[in-house]
Amino acid sequence: MVCKKTADFLGSQYPQLEHKIFCQPSESLLTNQSFMTRYKNHFDVVFFSPPYYELELYPGKNQSTTVYTSYNEWLEGYWKRTLQLCQHVLQKNGKLCYILSSGGGPHTSNILQDMNTITKEMFSFKTSIPMYNKNVHVTAKDHRETAEKILIFTRV
Repeated sequence: MVCKKTADFLGSQYPQLEHKIFCQPSESLLTNQSFMTRYKNHFDVVFFSPPYYELELYPGKNQSTTVYTSYNEWLEGYWKRTLQLCQHVLQKNGKLCYILSSGGGPHTSNILQDMNTITKEMFSFKTSIPMYNKNVHVTAKDHRETAEKILIFTRV
């Protein structure tokens, strides 16, 4: 559904733009030789909003929580591999940016800390920018922080 909507959007808004949509989970792109060859050190910025483990569940067989059944498996299999992909496609000093909130579900109370710890193994942390989105339904356990954050890292 996301791939079709993206193709429809590109076709209607940017018909002159050449595009190729790889409709597969991000972590599996590491084994797609065509993708890996074409996009090595290609991008200045990667910006995305990763899933919040089991806090955001959607129908479909390719959900990361279906493939990785425990939180630790998900961190290793989905998150770490997605970061390896980002490291591969980003140019030196390229920016990795993602939107994330701290906490929510039973296994995700430390999701922000856990994901950032893994990210810092491969990227250099630059800054965090709060987003005051009132439509976010993820709240930290202490209820002091309800904003999602844009986290910005640099590939070294």
